[in-house]
Amino acid sequence: MINKLLDVIDAAGDFIVNSIDIYSFQACLLVGLVALVFYIFGYDKGKKIATISPAVYVVIQIFMKAWFGV
Repeated sequence: MINKLLDVIDAAGDFIVNSIDIYSFQACLLVGLVALVFYIFGYDKGKKIATISPAVYVVIQIFMKAWFGV
């Protein structure tokens, strides 16, 4: 019983990690572009978010490669 539960948790964890790896680029790109549009229209915080978005993507990729070997 416990082994089946651990297998389900392990499979769910693998799915989550793979989803983060696959969709992190699209999510960071979308957030960066929206923030850039906000900055163009006068929202000053958009500049900070637009410049941090690529850094977040790089950190996610480093984390995925170092700890999970994805």
